[in-house]
Amino acid sequence: MAEAYSREPGYRENIEIALGGLLGGGREGSRRAKKVTSLLDYIPFAGGALGAGDAKDAFGRGNYLEGGLLSAATALGAVPVAGPALSKIAKTQGRRLLYDAPYSNYKIDPDLPAQIAAGTTIRNTSRYSPEKTISPEDLPRDGYLLNLVGDRSNVGEVTRIGGEKLDVPILLDGGMGYMRGKDTGAWASDERVVKSLSNKVKQADGRPVVGAYMAMSGTGSDFANMTRAVAMRNFDPAALRKKDIKSFNARFNSAKAYEPRLRDDFPGIDSPKLNEWLDKSGTRRAAFFDFMDKAEWRNLGFPNVTEARHVIQDPKLRDIPAGVEQYGGQSLSLLNPSGVMRPTADLKMPHGTYDTDLAGKYIGGLDQGMPRSLLFPDFHNARRASGVAPSGDNRAFQMKQVLQPMDQQWLCRAFSAPSLACPAFHVAPRRAVLKRTSPDVWQTPPLREALVRHMHPCLNYNILTLRVIV
Repeated sequence: MAEAYSREPGYRENIEIALGGLLGGGREGSRRAKKVTSLLDYIPFAGGALGAGDAKDAFGRGNYLEGGLLSAATALGAVPVAGPALSKIAKTQGRRLLYDAPYSNYKIDPDLPAQIAAGTTIRNTSRYSPEKTISPEDLPRDGYLLNLVGDRSNVGEVTRIGGEKLDVPILLDGGMGYMRGKDTGAWASDERVVKSLSNKVKQADGRPVVGAYMAMSGTGSDFANMTRAVAMRNFDPAALRKKDIKSFNARFNSAKAYEPRLRDDFPGIDSPKLNEWLDKSGTRRAAFFDFMDKAEWRNLGFPNVTEARHVIQDPKLRDIPAGVEQYGGQSLSLLNPSGVMRPTADLKMPHGTYDTDLAGKYIGGLDQGMPRSLLFPDFHNARRASGVAPSGDNRAFQMKQVLQPMDQQWLCRAFSAPSLACPAFHVAPRRAVLKRTSPDVWQTPPLREALVRHMHPCLNYNILTLRVIV
């Protein structure tokens, strides 16, 4: 097993000081900086020479986002590490930086995602229409956007895991891909959730309503039976040591992170009634797999939840960063104006987890996920005006059905494309206030260009929190 990279004393603290300045300073800036550094790890470079060189090369290739981030990181004496790029730069002096994957509760070897992917086969089926990309101009100008918050699961059939061919393929039914089903509506969930969505559609008084997929966290798929099917496929409690089983059961039963109602009736991981207990609710499954997703249980032979999440998740969504911002719009559906609901059991393609379908027709998706603050600015602005902490936005958004008017101003603010005939909005990067770092680097033309040209479509994007304000 790879060992975590050991930083110099005080290194992370110095990063947090710098980021705190970027985030407005004071106690709130410090708190938010700690959130950022909990999601990102950094590799120090001697004199920042490597970072500066990489930035120059990136700008030369026209990669303004990469160049901007590397320039900013070089100013801090660090480079942010995320996603598959880890394997190239995570090795230094015999030590290895582990990857903080959005779909894992613990840091993993940076080579593990590629290894899992190489041993996994997902077979496409004719049950789903192909994906298609639409432009913002294709969205109705007189309608509404409605949030469809869902996990990151894929569609298709899992036929191979860990290089082993499965005797019976495991069905994946989405996720954002659900609305591409040839005998499905736009969305599937519990009846209570779909009823709320249906009522929201009716409030539009016949104006078009576009349901927009919005990605949950990387662990949100624990609710679905797909995670269970993959993680527990070969599980045999007889292969575990009795003392480890006893420890697992006792610690789960006493885990204060989960409501007593979810664990008080837990029969034990070795019980023949385990599946019956998991069948009771998605919240029980979510608590169970969240608890089991620890390196100590994996190393003792318990089911590998991180692997299961990686297998079932859509590759386009798998590495969306965690944090207080959600991303969505990758899949869109024009909802039935009457808010028609159907039991999924009556469909030719019943969902393996959810019982109720919301009628609608898939129309395509944006070429990249957009921040919630751009797609649903009314929700975002109302939260900030109320003074509540951004850390609660994800939960609030998930529990609420939000109708966002889609007018010309919204289109221009969100997408700012020349073809939209938008007015020229003033985009001004906030001047960074950095301690122990020269601020001159933030005023360099390449960085300004990066901010304006590339990061404008992602207002309030929080990697290094180089915030662009309109």
